[in-house]
Amino acid sequence: MKSKENARTSIVIGVILLLISIGILGNICYNLYHSQSSKSWPTVDGSIVSSTIKRGGKINGSGRKHTPVIRYEYEVKGHQFTSAKMAFGLAKGSKGWAEMKVKEYSKGQSVDVRHHPVKHGIAVLETSTSFNPLGLLACPFIAWLGIVLVRYGVRIRRQETEQGAAVDADKLRH
Repeated sequence: MKSKENARTSIVIGVILLLISIGILGNICYNLYHSQSSKSWPTVDGSIVSSTIKRGGKINGSGRKHTPVIRYEYEVKGHQFTSAKMAFGLAKGSKGWAEMKVKEYSKGQSVDVRHHPVKHGIAVLETSTSFNPLGLLACPFIAWLGIVLVRYGVRIRRQETEQGAAVDADKLRH
């Protein structure tokens, strides 16, 4: 009975890891696609409403990460929108980088806002993207681990089924 539970646990964890790797890869592709397509999006005038820095926790012992939080307003076809998306992808970095972005987008400043041609609530100030390459490197490893766990769990279940069938056949002979 213990090996049946191990098999089930192995399969469930393996499927979860596969879904995580698909999610990471999907997020990276989404950000890369939108950062490229945003280069051709319509541009409207906008205004910076607030410009602050959010200090994050330590990541991999490399010091604290800082996120510039740039809120801006813009109008499309008579509808007012507010956004805080500076660019697609990660927006975390060193304190110096975050301070530079806050100065670049200071409160009250006029900015060019690129908005999605159909979904006007999706907008960015910059068309570049950044993502953690560690996520891209970890994705195949996470997927491989998921596959290994699923195969292990399936193999255990198959062996149990074969053993159960052999026991049943043995009982029928006697």
